[in-house]
Amino acid sequence: IIAKEYNKARSLLTENNLYCEQRNLNTSKPFTLYLEARILLETGNWSEANSIVDNLIKYQVHPEAVKIGALTISAVLKLRKGHPEAENNLVTVKEMAFKTKEYPIIMPVVTAILEYEWLSGKTLLSTKELETCCNLIARVDCGTDNSELEFWFYKSRKTKLEIKDLYTPYKYIVENKITNAVIFWNELGCPYEKAITLLDGEEENKKTGLMELQKMGATAIFEKAKKIVRAAGIRRIPRGKRVSTISNPAHLTNREIEVLQLLQTGGQNKEIASSLFMPSMGGYGNVF
Repeated sequence: IIAKEYNKARSLLTENNLYCEQRNLNTSKPFTLYLEARILLETGNWSEANSIVDNLIKYQVHPEAVKIGALTISAVLKLRKGHPEAENNLVTVKEMAFKTKEYPIIMPVVTAILEYEWLSGKTLLSTKELETCCNLIARVDCGTDNSELEFWFYKSRKTKLEIKDLYTPYKYIVENKITNAVIFWNELGCPYEKAITLLDGEEENKKTGLMELQKMGATAIFEKAKKIVRAAGIRRIPRGKRVSTISNPAHLTNREIEVLQLLQTGGQNKEIASSLFMPSMGGYGNVF
């Protein structure tokens, strides 16, 4: 998962689950569920990830790594969607994570907080906490996690940590090879990172990034990105889909739902048009 080899990770998790089920090793289930949620988060399946972590959070008797990991994923989803509890959740999980003094537990939390700092303009990490992170980075050679933290640190604090051996897509971003980075994220299957990277590209890339963020339901990030795009001098920004449309499983507009409901009752085109105060429709091709 850290190497972002998601197909291999899924295969290994399937093998692990089968092994544990055959031997009644039920205590491993919460941890594998957390790992599945992490894969779902990183590959853009946010609804499924949220469902898993919500169930994990309901049951308090879990290992520390599972509890903190589930709370972190939940907080990330909340901050990206603009949920009012995001900040408090991040502060709570930060305190839990730093008590462990463990790199794999602390780094995802700090990265999430830096993303929130970029989004909100607030500062949630103290100088001492950042020093702890820098010490961990110096001791642990993990290119993906270190590079991701450095990326959000620069976006939120406008300061570089000078990470050695940046993970490939982040190296492309530093070199201003945005297209290369976008292709890399796309091939990995990381839609959120792809959308964020598109915002650093040319005008059409920025617009595409905006639309992809909204499509994913990253409402708060979408609004932040719109301001950045406007500040870059781009005025013709796609409005995108309404919240009601995004929340519909089929991404239908309210008007499209009304038309379908009237069609279901056997209404003819003229009757439907009259009911919806639309000009008379000559054929079903004009309905939508």
